[in-house]
Amino acid sequence: MRLEREREMNFACYLNTIEPLSSTNYPIWNEKVQAVLKVLDLDYALHEDKPITPFPIYDNYVDMLREYMANSEKWEKSNRLAKNIIKHSISAGLRGAFPNMVNNKELTAKEFHNSIGMHFHKIFLVAELIYSRYDGQSGLSEHVKCMFNMAIELNELVCNFCKVLGHVISQCAKCDEWLRKNGT
Repeated sequence: MRLEREREMNFACYLNTIEPLSSTNYPIWNEKVQAVLKVLDLDYALHEDKPITPFPIYDNYVDMLREYMANSEKWEKSNRLAKNIIKHSISAGLRGAFPNMVNNKELTAKEFHNSIGMHFHKIFLVAELIYSRYDGQSGLSEHVKCMFNMAIELNELVCNFCKVLGHVISQCAKCDEWLRKNGT
């Protein structure tokens, strides 16, 4: 009982080190969240995909199933707790800006964390496009190319085929399927 209480207090102390995410502190917030998740050994779901159930056609199926069960349990716990930590470290004013579900499917902690990162990356690109000015010293064509590349990158951050936040259209299976159907 005492050990459990101490563990909860340490957990709360680590969480208090994370300054709530606002519109201006994403890099610091991201660093703190990742550090806290690592210290609490909850970053597994951010770095690993959900384990896939093995097929019973393999000779070592029992061993593979045992490994799957252990990894799956670790991943599920890490995913649930990491997502809660991420959610609760977002300021109240921004909390609703990041959807928890896409296409009636709940996002994993990794997807949720990445969607927040992509949101702030989009904001950075838009600000760069708005405030970037030609300095009159370097080549004008280089400035135009830089602006054009930022616009392309910004456009690619939004996938019109599956509407997944932070999903890059060049890696979209639905887009590839559409292109194959239309012979493009």
